Amino acid sequence: MVTHSGMNSARASGADVSARGLRKARRFLRSPKGYLLLALAALAALAIPSAGGLGAAGVVLGWAVVGSVGMELVIVRLGEGQWRAPSSALLTGLIAGMVLGPYEPWYAALAAGAIASDAKHLLRLGRGHIFNPAAFGLLAVYLLFGTGQSWWGALAELPVPVIAVLLAACYVVADRANKLPAALSFLGAYVALLTLATFTGGGAEVRELFRPPFLQAALFFAFFMVTDPPTSPVPFRDQIWFGVAVAAASYAAYMITGGAEYLLIGILAGNMLYAAWRLVRWRRRTLQPTSPRP
Repeated sequence: MVTHSGMNSARASGADVSARGLRKARRFLRSPKGYLLLALAALAALAIPSAGGLGAAGVVLGWAVVGSVGMELVIVRLGEGQWRAPSSALLTGLIAGMVLGPYEPWYAALAAGAIASDAKHLLRLGRGHIFNPAAFGLLAVYLLFGTGQSWWGALAELPVPVIAVLLAACYVVADRANKLPAALSFLGAYVALLTLATFTGGGAEVRELFRPPFLQAALFFAFFMVTDPPTSPVPFRDQIWFGVAVAAASYAAYMITGGAEYLLIGILAGNMLYAAWRLVRWRRRTLQPTSPRP
């Protein structure tokens, strides 16, 4: 027999659980990850109608998220024996899906998300992963299936004035993550290199990069991928050289290959450089002689 006191206790317990869940949700939405999720969701909502609708861009986005989140859940469950909210995997899947072409096959989007999560857990240096997961997954499916990138999530299919919405989202996300120096140094070096190329006989090769959709792609890339917290430096001084290095690698990749994957190659090259820099610093610290105790 259930008493009134028992029912009241159950209600109170349920209310406590709901209150805790609401507090956690609020904390998450106020975090850098929360701001990134809101920004990506807003951009996707604006871009999907002009990128083939839910039947095209929506399907690609959904499968990329399923691949990333599903693989994350499986890996964490097998490795830690518990279920954990895959918030990072959700963001990775959204970014991958918003970069892939909206008419790519569903299995390519699924593979991009799954490989992204695999890379995060398998390719690591110490406690952190080496490569930007979304970029790694996108480049992998390009090599496996010959997929393309349209960067439709950067509002590339919409009129140029809408770029103001993209800029607002970019600023909020990078500022909240405290990564504006990385994004701005990338853009500064990227534009400088392209401008220099126009004065040294390479104008024909780089002219299109100043126009849509490449312009929007560079902005989305700078603020949503170059600024990835786990795979980019924290100190402002280090963010600047990292952004410049990614810009130089991206420029070199474009001039050598001429392919649309130049930004993905650039960020992965920058990730490797940053990983090597971390490794050198770690070895220097471990090799430093300790002062003898008096």
